[in-house]
Amino acid sequence: MSEKENTFNLIGEAENGEQALRLDHELRPEIIFMDITMPRLNGLEATRRIKARRPDVKVIILSVHEEEAYRRAATESGADGFVLKKTILTDLNSTMRRAHVNA
Repeated sequence: MSEKENTFNLIGEAENGEQALRLDHELRPEIIFMDITMPRLNGLEATRRIKARRPDVKVIILSVHEEEAYRRAATESGADGFVLKKTILTDLNSTMRRAHVNA
């Protein structure tokens, strides 16, 4: 993400956690938006594995789950941010900025 332009380019999309791991390895994105609920490998475990391999990548969890336990689990998995899908339009930009600034 360019701070000047405040834009980013979508370079891949995964249908499941295993594919997210492969795409991270192949594409090496700066930011990953990860859903918690995915088939084959959930987003929290995929985040753990990605962050273990590439601690510099920023992972932002997107979720429908509002319970604090999910936020805590996202943090414990190494995620750099957590955004509720229902507030994505208002919260995503500020979460991305915080994740990028904390680099």
